[in-house]
Amino acid sequence: MICAAPAKGVLRFAVYEGNTTAVTLTDFCDRLLHDAPGPVYLIVDGHLAHQATTTRKFTASAKERLRLIHRTTHADVGVRPRTNSPAAPP
Repeated sequence: MICAAPAKGVLRFAVYEGNTTAVTLTDFCDRLLHDAPGPVYLIVDGHLAHQATTTRKFTASAKERLRLIHRTTHADVGVRPRTNSPAAPP
């Protein structure tokens, strides 16, 4: 399942079989853009589908209508969430 909640509060979602892939993500983004009167800003995490070449090409082809904002997680910066201190080396 993929979902998006715009500022106006209308939940948009899609249910796909299997894992989330670049194909399912770009399909969902295409559906979001179809009804959006303005630009779409989508906050994503570090999932491989968000970083895939297919996704990057789709985002580039959407020009200024779609922007993926990559969220940084605690794991990405090596910080433990509870203590906010540097993570111990593995």
